[in-house]
Amino acid sequence: TIGDMFDSFNAQISVTPNERQDFEYVRALALEGVDAIEAVEPSVGLSVELEGYVSPETGTSQLQMTGLAPATESMTLEMKAGTGWQEDPTREGIVLTRGVATALDKGVGDTATLIAQGQRVDVEIIGIASFIVDQGFMEWQQLARLVGSIDAQGEPAPTTMMVRLSDPDPTVVEVDEVIDELDEVLLANGIASSQVNQVKFAQDIAQMITMFGAIFQIAAIVMAVIGAIGLLSTLSMSVFERLREIGIMRSIGAGSVTIASQFLTEGLLVGLSAWLVAVPLAYLIAGGLLESMGATMDGLGFDSSALWIGLVGMIVITILASLGPSLSAARKTVSEILRYQ
Repeated sequence: TIGDMFDSFNAQISVTPNERQDFEYVRALALEGVDAIEAVEPSVGLSVELEGYVSPETGTSQLQMTGLAPATESMTLEMKAGTGWQEDPTREGIVLTRGVATALDKGVGDTATLIAQGQRVDVEIIGIASFIVDQGFMEWQQLARLVGSIDAQGEPAPTTMMVRLSDPDPTVVEVDEVIDELDEVLLANGIASSQVNQVKFAQDIAQMITMFGAIFQIAAIVMAVIGAIGLLSTLSMSVFERLREIGIMRSIGAGSVTIASQFLTEGLLVGLSAWLVAVPLAYLIAGGLLESMGATMDGLGFDSSALWIGLVGMIVITILASLGPSLSAARKTVSEILRYQ
């Protein structure tokens, strides 16, 4: 999911000049000075106040906005509703992510009110994008004028430039080398800037998510082992406390299979009860974790396969935990039971 989000931007490097620069000038410097660069596209990344919206992270009405160039390949948005700029790259309007649209209770064709530099602007919602982070998207020049991002000549100026390399799948080291070369070219022409290796950034986030996933997996295994030990202890105690009952069953002709199945069934019922309690808890906890990460259950969905994997795992664990006490009960004889009673 993280990889898909970064792939939407179709760029391996983001360049943010310290001062507003003429885009065409910087673009020409980059293309002429660095052979590995295939394209440089303008972008604007700033927060804008969105009327009626409350950010789940900050509790304010500030929404992160991205200005893009729809006529280029700078960004690919998967639309859940509306067409955005797919049919008309020059179209004015705003594309909201599903979480923002849901919070506003608005859809395609409705109007969103943006507030920037003391002015209120009504913008038509032209699409709802599938994106796990709350965000808005506009044509970069329209957004630049709205937030006052202009150069010395009063023309719209991008806050960030997205750089796409000739190699569509470069390594982190290759991207770092291009960044060093690009930085030298820009500094030689008096342009100070900061660059971000998007490939490394995406990998770092993915590794962080993977690390948390591994921690949760280990915690799940530990809890499963503790649960199995607890069930084993409970059933073992149950066998000891019900020796008289086992003796009576033996005296009326009950076989080992019948006695063992009684305790095995009891263990499975305990496990099934735990699974039924865990299902709603899993949904609620997963939703809380995703929300704390700035995502929503609606955006990512809840993988129902996890429930069935949990059910199968529960059956295996309870059978293993119940097998010992069940076999112990099945091996009890009437004479052995009488010696303890």
